[in-house]
Amino acid sequence: MAELTKVLVSAFKVAWIDYYGRPEGDCALSIEVARPALARFLVEKSREGITDEASLAAAGLQFLISLEMADRPSDSASSEPSTWHVSGNGTARFLVQGRIRLQMK
Repeated sequence: MAELTKVLVSAFKVAWIDYYGRPEGDCALSIEVARPALARFLVEKSREGITDEASLAAAGLQFLISLEMADRPSDSASSEPSTWHVSGNGTARFLVQGRIRLQMK
């Protein structure tokens, strides 16, 4: 049990630093909301059987980003990616992608 607690604390720190230390620096998610939500999320993931630090940290970072995305107003009601029309005979489709940076000790 003590080992799992250490893994959870470490995964929390990695996800937290990776989210709030992003180069964009404009995290819209308040710390008061994010901190307890991330802790609950990581504990739930550990109960589901995910117990390695790297997987928990990656899931935690993805969770924080998803909270931020859910907090932003949506410009379109559709979940389809935006389509941009370019001059010529083509179209471009841009998909939302996330980045996860892990730092292992």
